[in-house]
Amino acid sequence: MTARPSFSPRPPVSHARRLQLVFALSGLVLLAMALLSLALGSVVIPLETTLRTLLGLGEGGYAQHIILQFRLPKMLTTLCVGISLAVSGMLMQTIFRNPLAGPHVLGISSGASLGAAIAILTGGLVVANNPLSLSASAWLGAMAMLIVIMAASLRLKNNTALLILGVLLGAAASSGVSILQYIGDNQALKNFVIWGMGSVANVTGNSLLILALCTILGIALTLFCLRGLNVLLLGHDQASALGLPMRRIRLLVFLATSILAGTCTALCGPIGFIGIAVPHLVRRMLGTVRHGPLLAGCLLVGPIAMLLADLIAQLPGSNLTIPLNAVAALLGLPIVIHILLTGDQ
Repeated sequence: MTARPSFSPRPPVSHARRLQLVFALSGLVLLAMALLSLALGSVVIPLETTLRTLLGLGEGGYAQHIILQFRLPKMLTTLCVGISLAVSGMLMQTIFRNPLAGPHVLGISSGASLGAAIAILTGGLVVANNPLSLSASAWLGAMAMLIVIMAASLRLKNNTALLILGVLLGAAASSGVSILQYIGDNQALKNFVIWGMGSVANVTGNSLLILALCTILGIALTLFCLRGLNVLLLGHDQASALGLPMRRIRLLVFLATSILAGTCTALCGPIGFIGIAVPHLVRRMLGTVRHGPLLAGCLLVGPIAMLLADLIAQLPGSNLTIPLNAVAALLGLPIVIHILLTGDQ
């Protein structure tokens, strides 16, 4: 008797090739965008000079100083922020089964904004001119919100209730910010508004190291959740029936999201729409909802989106810049509108 061939649950060859093609093209685009971010700015540096500088073959001068001291840290910051926002958005959309969920839904960004507002509007120029103190205050605000959410998650089993709680906490934090803005002086208010516009230009040295370590930690926590996130695609009731430890998965997801979104918000200000739009774009590009490929896609497309937003905000060849948050919103808004019109999940 001839034995029946066994079939593995691997995706079809055509789909596997599609994934490989998308990842390869995304990697090339990311590399090109990274090089452009180093070459373009108020001073345009030739790509040949940029490559020679990166390879250690530069001859010194202003170009090498600009690339190594200013643009390289900014480019690395942009990579980390793009990864953090995209991955945290993917986590929130899965855990809440809401296509418009993003890093902000737990109130983490609002908590960071409240921390920054307290620091700037009460500390004045002393804090505003000290990026480390400002970042620490915003990060403490984000982590305070995390503690409240994680404590609530131990008692609330319903994700909808948690989502509502996050929205309410975010509204409360926004109210606190409004009060502080009302009583703050003009200069402090201006500093807070500038922080709220978002920027990746002021993260260097220890701040960049902290951002990179928190990004790596957030990705590591996400890797522990991948299998559970795939089961969650069946629905929360089915996942619980299959024995998925929902409470542990939620805690890990909330912790990862808070570390990723809280840290980049604290250091770079609130940057919207990237965390909502990129996961949907990745799903469309890859044609899958499995979280292994989605995570890999977010690691590539998130930085591409942030690098593109930063390049546009820099207005290469000009001494002018426009707010990064505004550019990110303009890039992500068409995708969000498409989600609303098509009901894409």
